[in-house]
Amino acid sequence: MDLKSLSGKNARLCLSAASFAEECGFPLRGRSLLLALSGGGDSTALLAMAAALRAYADLHLYAAHFNHGIRDESVREATFVAEQCSCLEIPLISETGDTPAFASSLGIGLEEAGRRLRYGFLEQARIRSGCDVILTAHHLGDLAEDILMRLIRGASWPALGGMKAYVPDRHLLRPLLLVEKERLLRLADDCGKAGLLPEFAPGCYWAEDASNRSARYLRNRVRADLLPLFTRENPDFADNCRQMWRSARRDESLLEQSMADIPMEITADNSCSIPLKILKKQPASVRFRMYLRAISVLKCGQGKWENLEKLDNAIISGRTGKTVQFPGGITAAVQKQAVIFRG
Repeated sequence: MDLKSLSGKNARLCLSAASFAEECGFPLRGRSLLLALSGGGDSTALLAMAAALRAYADLHLYAAHFNHGIRDESVREATFVAEQCSCLEIPLISETGDTPAFASSLGIGLEEAGRRLRYGFLEQARIRSGCDVILTAHHLGDLAEDILMRLIRGASWPALGGMKAYVPDRHLLRPLLLVEKERLLRLADDCGKAGLLPEFAPGCYWAEDASNRSARYLRNRVRADLLPLFTRENPDFADNCRQMWRSARRDESLLEQSMADIPMEITADNSCSIPLKILKKQPASVRFRMYLRAISVLKCGQGKWENLEKLDNAIISGRTGKTVQFPGGITAAVQKQAVIFRG
């Protein structure tokens, strides 16, 4: 499979994904890429697009598939992913986990447990294969769902603009993030009908995960119940999410530049400090971003808006000795010279 084997429309879609990756700061040419595959329509499109770009962009491709060990059908899907990769001569790394047992051991939900196991496996597979980055098949529909979920959970701006396309510290790239799901499924279907991809079932070139319809998961409820309501009120809602995402990234870039010269000392005892004198001179939007950065560095808490407000009020009003507790075990203590975050 290469670009010449695709229709003009599908070839342009592949090239636009490569251009988007470069726009996000990760040019694809000459890179080693690990494709996160589920066997579903979105990941099948990702697989086909990467294979089509392989010769054009001198790509070195590997694939990874994680079986969560939840559904009986997942065994057949794992076999199908192996067939897909064999068809396109792409090495595959696969693993089966016990997500229910992992969730029970940590006292967390099945969805969160699956996410942790999956991304942990993908990072190990990336290291094992020597790849530069992990590619996932998140698309515009996923972005719209993510924005609504962040709104439900109380995210602030610019995080409300949705997931990032390129996350360097996680070696994660979402090159299809602004592409409509329908376009991806058409490409996968076209490739299957042209004999470039294997069948999962007669006339079907990808597997449908039944758990995507389960109402036990928030994302599925947003997809099935909330998103159709927003789209009914405004058929251009998904496109609005695309524009909102771009606006959030621009504002985020500006905030990052504003924070570049603000020192933050990180110590070995899982704490970090920010000088109060410098912090007080910053606009509120920059101060709040610095608080969130400190919490992110400690990797064990959540920056709830109400807690951030309490901390900022204490800092601006000079309430030395005030300590604010964040969910997840992080505290922020306002001292004479600095605010100290501890995890």
